[in-house]
Amino acid sequence: MSSDDEDYVIIQSPSSDIMSLPSLSSVPSRTPTPTPVQTVSRTIHDLEDNVMATIFRALSSVCKPFVAYGGYYDFGFILASHVCVRWRVIILACPDLWTGHVFAFPNHHAVLAILERTRNLPLDVKFTFDSASQPMTTWRSSLCLNLLPRTRTLEFSIMHGAVSRTDFHGLLTAIVAQGAPTLESLTIDQFDLRAPDRSLYVELFAPNLCSLRLDGIFFPCLSRTLTTVQVKLARSLRNANDVLGVLRSAADTLENVLIDVVPDYYPYSVAQSHAFEAFREDVHLPNAKVIAFRGRDAGLLDSLRTPPETFFSLSLTSALGHVAEAMDDIFLSRVKDLLSWQCPCTISLNTVHEPARMSILSLPPGGDVWHEQALTLVERSVEFVHGLHDHMSHRSTLPTQAAYPGLSIEWPDHSIVGRGEGQQLGTLLNPIRFAIESSEGNLFRSVRCLDISVPDDLLSTEWKQLLQGFTAVDTLRMHIASTILLATLATHTSTLLPNLTTLVVVLDGMDDSKDHIEYHQPKLSAQRLTGLVIAYLEAGRENIIEFVRLEGKPESRLFAETMRERLGAYVPRVEVMLD
Repeated sequence: MSSDDEDYVIIQSPSSDIMSLPSLSSVPSRTPTPTPVQTVSRTIHDLEDNVMATIFRALSSVCKPFVAYGGYYDFGFILASHVCVRWRVIILACPDLWTGHVFAFPNHHAVLAILERTRNLPLDVKFTFDSASQPMTTWRSSLCLNLLPRTRTLEFSIMHGAVSRTDFHGLLTAIVAQGAPTLESLTIDQFDLRAPDRSLYVELFAPNLCSLRLDGIFFPCLSRTLTTVQVKLARSLRNANDVLGVLRSAADTLENVLIDVVPDYYPYSVAQSHAFEAFREDVHLPNAKVIAFRGRDAGLLDSLRTPPETFFSLSLTSALGHVAEAMDDIFLSRVKDLLSWQCPCTISLNTVHEPARMSILSLPPGGDVWHEQALTLVERSVEFVHGLHDHMSHRSTLPTQAAYPGLSIEWPDHSIVGRGEGQQLGTLLNPIRFAIESSEGNLFRSVRCLDISVPDDLLSTEWKQLLQGFTAVDTLRMHIASTILLATLATHTSTLLPNLTTLVVVLDGMDDSKDHIEYHQPKLSAQRLTGLVIAYLEAGRENIIEFVRLEGKPESRLFAETMRERLGAYVPRVEVMLD
């Protein structure tokens, strides 16, 4: 009898094989007894060298050696090379483990030892200027220059007061003079420096450069292989010529362009007034996927010419009341490009949550069923924009999920103070109508979904003026507080949104726990919503409202369930979604 320490795996014979046995022999057959298979346990010492090397590579990506303030250091994965002779032999035989940790320690001999272990592989050099590394800056800078012909990625992080402007600019000038033939990625983060420190009048030519990130300093880096450019400027107009020159040098390969313009209170020079004239020369980016901008004036983007499938993300610090001035040509041309593409589009206006947001999003040709995508398209774009902002501010990973073609514009919370919700709605939607009406052809037919999440109302005549022309819209998302909108749609079923089949209602504010003194508002909203559904039924239209979704918070459950029961008598499908 087997011992309890042994493990067995029972392997069942296929039923088809058992049933076929009688046909192979006239002798009655029996089911063969499965042979037990004993599992073999292995320790880490039994793993092959190539498996151990893979484990050490994964370890080096999460347990990196570093030096912190005050001389504190951590050996990270290097400790594994001192566990036993076999591990040390394996680790030292993997030069790719060491290519990203050349400057991990301030000790000169340690740096040279790590460098020797890299052999002749391309290097990933990370150079941090801080109080801990300040005494070693000179010899590290010299070594950095010597290693430049082997450097694949170069990253500088300059903390406040760690290095003088003259010394750092001298290092960059030396790098430019020597050239970077193998450099594929360049990142410079310069923190808390004065505005005059942010410009360096040199020009770097790196033939293999693919990724460029300049934060707090700018100088032209020209390459025909750039795919991602991210810059943070203090003066958009002063550096505009050089920025456009960088984009123009890699026009055929650029995919991602991210520009952040921060306030600059340093006096402008006399030559400043002449910089804007250079914006008139167009820069064509046929392969652009994402264009992101944060700042007050997006005029820097006016010269960019991109395909319709490009996603634009603008975060404007200008006041919402000056929306037309802030967006200017880039907005109007982008709206026309999207709608003339003749793909289903959704227009979203949202002031429920800060910042105020407007977006026009389009599904690419051959996309999924529009009704399944329309209700989630806006949420996906918001998540994508948040990922872009995290990347621009905190150096997180650039979002990899596919962005739908479109335009997303945000206004920070301080720019909407003092304006009524109704005023915001008109301010946001009127420029879209102007762009459509000033174009040749009927661009309204591309708009299939309207997302108007504004917890306020307009007059009936204002609603009719804003919604006139959107006859192709079949999906509407609105706020329950817009009772006049509900009444207006109910009395103009043949002229306003005549093809409406899907209605999504946001229930924010319908809190079941509130005092009954406010009951008149839920009662009026319920009456208007029910009246709208009945009006579309009585109009005898070929298309009726087939689907109603009630969205909101758990506090609105009583109102939502009441409306589900009431609307269920008129609508084939009613759904409640509370989170």
